[in-house]
Amino acid sequence: MTEFLVVDVPSAYNAIIGRLMIYDVQDVVLTYHLTMIYESNNSFPERVRGSHKMARECYVTALKQPCRQR
Repeated sequence: MTEFLVVDVPSAYNAIIGRLMIYDVQDVVLTYHLTMIYESNNSFPERVRGSHKMARECYVTALKQPCRQR
């Protein structure tokens, strides 16, 4: 089990996952391929894949948003 902190701020990232969590769940992260491979509950490897196009669009959108002052 992993505890996550959820925040409501504009960001170019959907999630920021630390090295300790990656180590604990025995993930393999392929940054170039935007892929994360992990062992599921049924002991078979599962893959989560991203999209280069969507990542680029999110990054550009995040850069265009003005910073919110609190």
